[in-house]
Amino acid sequence: MSTRTSQRTFRNLIVIGVAVALMCGAAIAGCKPRSMREAQTVYGLVNPGTLTVACDFASPPMNFYDNSGAPRGFEYELLQTVADRLGLKVKYIEDTSVKDIPAALNEHKADMGASAIVVSDVGTVSDGVIIGRPYMAVGRDLIIARDAERTDLDDYNDPSVTIAVDAESASENWVRNRLPKAQIAQVKTADEGLVGVTEGTYSAAVYDDVTASYLLSGTYSNLMVANHVHNAGQYCFVYPEGSATLRDDIDQVMQDLESEGYIDSLETKWFGSVLD
Repeated sequence: MSTRTSQRTFRNLIVIGVAVALMCGAAIAGCKPRSMREAQTVYGLVNPGTLTVACDFASPPMNFYDNSGAPRGFEYELLQTVADRLGLKVKYIEDTSVKDIPAALNEHKADMGASAIVVSDVGTVSDGVIIGRPYMAVGRDLIIARDAERTDLDDYNDPSVTIAVDAESASENWVRNRLPKAQIAQVKTADEGLVGVTEGTYSAAVYDDVTASYLLSGTYSNLMVANHVHNAGQYCFVYPEGSATLRDDIDQVMQDLESEGYIDSLETKWFGSVLD
């Protein structure tokens, strides 16, 4: 090969290499801003360089406080990883109930909401809220004491029955539709509802199956599931209207993490196995 040909080949390789590098850089930039300024411009974050999340930390094992008061859970760990992929830190507006999340988003107090939110828990774009790609299907469980006299679902459709639910949640809507004669007690946390069932304050409680399975396998072994509804809803993250770019980038990171096997490993850690 002549010197001129070698030089031409070398130049061509450089051009190809630069082109590939630019394409890769563009692809990465789509999901990982290269600077705090870029992230602020692209996402319009409440706090520069920080993903501010509204969360109630009341739905173990998705998000909750451990005995030391530290936040933990599936969603908590997931969002730490997602934010890292986007080059962002995470800050939580804690103790924000699901029903108050749309207001927190519309008032620009939070960039997103993550509280084991079922798609039907939140409003639509007409309410100033947009929904991310659902990432987990969940069931719904009616939880009672193991020694309860009532065991059939229809037994709980009675005015003498009081059922604990998270306020204004998909579980509350289910009880109102399926057991319209029952009295409803709105509680702030799953623990509050299950303690009430244990002590006899409430006849039953209704929660998503991931929460029921997690708590009944440990602290509340004296309780049991009397009725299970399969695929009753889907978990999602929510965002204020106008945050489609942030939503789309988080959706993409979530899909990447799923294909990499990270989601499976996180499910195994928190649920004991990979979910169907």
